[in-house]
Amino acid sequence: MAENLGNKAIKGTIWASVDRLGSMGLQFVVNLILARLLVPADFGAIGMIMIFILVSQVFVDGGFSSALIQRKDADQTDFSTIFFWNIGVGAIFYLLIFISAPMIAAYYSMPVLQPVLRVLGSILILNAIISIQTTRLQKSLSFASLAAIDIISSLLGGATAVAMALYGLGIWSLVGMMLSMNAIKIIMFYCVTGWLPSPEFSRQAFRRLFNFGGYLFCANLLQTVCQNVQGI
Repeated sequence: MAENLGNKAIKGTIWASVDRLGSMGLQFVVNLILARLLVPADFGAIGMIMIFILVSQVFVDGGFSSALIQRKDADQTDFSTIFFWNIGVGAIFYLLIFISAPMIAAYYSMPVLQPVLRVLGSILILNAIISIQTTRLQKSLSFASLAAIDIISSLLGGATAVAMALYGLGIWSLVGMMLSMNAIKIIMFYCVTGWLPSPEFSRQAFRRLFNFGGYLFCANLLQTVCQNVQGI
């Protein structure tokens, strides 16, 4: 059994590398193409507001993904509880972004950021939907499936962005790329895992997982802010 687990770990490492390199390679090519079709201000505008999305995403995850992975006896109740928690927190932070978008746009003196941030903020809910499926595949060391999903979604998302840029949609090409990638992931994750949540929320399961995930949440929040604060 130990040898079997060792083989899985080795294969997982290989597929994780394929996933990382493949996604980065596709993103590099797409960015090269988009650099010829868009203006620097389009990339800069997205870069300035991504800190609000990324920090909100840390709150949505809350360290629960890692908690589920490390818990050996995680069951359907645990997964369903965190799924509905992620959806709820994602909806709350999307609402906060939607309300604060005019103030953020005024701070940067860029009116276009208001509609862009309001649309792009919906990625929080899309990420919340796929978070448990991602965790389940990571927990089972199914990195080949994760690599296939990431690479295919990156390819189709990049194609969407290029097509939108060719039609002269500017900054919306970058928004369309990120949203389409996550929408494609939702479909592919369901096709691969077939997992659906049960209509249940366990306070006991939540508290148990929060005891581990809470510390990771604090660490991830600090790291995300430090890495992206210069965008402000």
